[in-house]
Amino acid sequence: MAWFVTFLSVVVTWVMFRAESFEGATNILQGMAGMNGFILPAQVAAIIPGLGKFVETVGTMPLLGGGTIMGVFEMAGMFLLMFILVAMPASHEMKPRLQLLALAGSFYFTLQAVLFSRAPSEFLYFQF
Repeated sequence: MAWFVTFLSVVVTWVMFRAESFEGATNILQGMAGMNGFILPAQVAAIIPGLGKFVETVGTMPLLGGGTIMGVFEMAGMFLLMFILVAMPASHEMKPRLQLLALAGSFYFTLQAVLFSRAPSEFLYFQF
């Protein structure tokens, strides 16, 4: 329960810092809560038969960088990240071989961010 509350607090706080106005932040939070309806990528809706009748679908799953990728690869990356966060001990408690494995898994996300990101965004705190 503590993990969930911490995660929720961090996500809501990030929205507040990143939005251009309080109204913009409110709109984003309402969308995150599903108050604007649900839209799923067609790949995700196809996994569960009949789900397309209840939610609106779009053609592909977008990446944060503006490209597209199959939803399976995105989900696999999220499961890898979840494994790193939950199943692995703190880095100072790991054996050297496990530290190397965790570093390789983390490198995957760094590489994905570098290869698929858009142009650099303005530093967050320049808004203040």
